[in-house]
Amino acid sequence: MNEEEIKEAIELGEKRGILTEAEKDLINSVLEFKDTRVSEIMTPRIEVKALEWSWSKEKVIKFLKESKHSKFPVYKESLDNIVGIIYAKDIFLNKNLDWHIFLRNPLFVPESKKIGDLLKIFLKTNKQVAIVLDEYGGTSGILTLEDIEEEIFGEIYDEYEIPFKMIEKIDKNTFRVAGKTPIKTLNLQLGLSLPQEEDTIAGLILSQLERIPHDKEKINFSNLEFIIERATPKRIVSVILKIKR
Repeated sequence: MNEEEIKEAIELGEKRGILTEAEKDLINSVLEFKDTRVSEIMTPRIEVKALEWSWSKEKVIKFLKESKHSKFPVYKESLDNIVGIIYAKDIFLNKNLDWHIFLRNPLFVPESKKIGDLLKIFLKTNKQVAIVLDEYGGTSGILTLEDIEEEIFGEIYDEYEIPFKMIEKIDKNTFRVAGKTPIKTLNLQLGLSLPQEEDTIAGLILSQLERIPHDKEKINFSNLEFIIERATPKRIVSVILKIKR
């Protein structure tokens, strides 16, 4: 059965009530996404968080505690010389041991690799992180299994991240806001008057910048300051909102 026949079967399944519309959309998204190149959704080199081989155990633990992710490349001298992958859980569970012994062999793939092919490699090798190489063999970026899952299934949380409410109060004038929070909800709960041409707070920020912002980037809007807490190459996940009263 080829891809076109699969899509026809999906449509028939929905019509007969075998598949829900949501299930149909999910299957179609997987089929359409498999031909996407890894370079289209990878975390670019400039945004890659990595550990240097020469770091002390104390510095590594401090770095991991301050990060929101759980898997990191390790390099010697330059990101073009990645020698392994570290899982934070391996370090936290074995703080008394030399952290270098927990390095896992890196997986290298070209920018042109298709997502569908990379998924097969992940499943076959039981790896979850790929180092993406440019045409000269230098590090172009990284792509994790979680990144792919987010693109296919929507936002999921990394194993060390904690799901939070759409709007979470930090102090009197500071709030953590999920990117998918409706602007109408934000206005009602915080007494704001943000324009509602866009549906969500992420949409509002994207309309102002016309690009995906970087983590920690600041955007000022009237008496409000938005600090990007977390963004993937495709979406804004959460922001810190500061109200200047």
